[in-house]
Amino acid sequence: MRALGDTVKGKIGILHFDSHMDNSKTFGTDIYPRCGPLHRIAQIENVKTDSIVHIAIRGPRNSPSQVRYAKELGSRIITIREIRDRGIDSVVEEAIKIASEGTDHIYLTICSDCIEAAFNPGGPADFNGLSPYELFSALMRLGEHGMAGLDYVEVYPPQDPNSVSSHLASWAIIHFLAGAARRKSLHMEKAR
Repeated sequence: MRALGDTVKGKIGILHFDSHMDNSKTFGTDIYPRCGPLHRIAQIENVKTDSIVHIAIRGPRNSPSQVRYAKELGSRIITIREIRDRGIDSVVEEAIKIASEGTDHIYLTICSDCIEAAFNPGGPADFNGLSPYELFSALMRLGEHGMAGLDYVEVYPPQDPNSVSSHLASWAIIHFLAGAARRKSLHMEKAR
């Protein structure tokens, strides 16, 4: 994310799929905690903090201070309950709109625990998450829209002897790339 911030001109919006806010400034004495990448991303000069969208947030490991901090930044928090109520397609369209507003680029970051733990044995055990269908649908649409970059984190092979989570991550990226290919195909058709 820092490399993108250093190389592109203009503002950047962030789409963050995760069970957790991941915006802690510190954890004990650790100033670079694994629960803090969104705090560090928000500090990058050309990241537009009110264009950060946290998607599929849920569970008891989200502290009130993390929620307050996200709101202070002007970030949008979309909980799993809201996704269940509205549907993934509606949520993704809103997320694209927010992340695009006043920005030139969107970066996509995905933590494996946005997925329901039953489908993600090689990731953190967080329940009531997205189904693979919901994540794949979202990523197909985001690929169609176009992203400046993406990452997919927290797959732990040692706790996943059958590589289910690794395969799920691969399939997720394939759906994103299929959306990007569709976008390119539509641009080529318009150019003819």
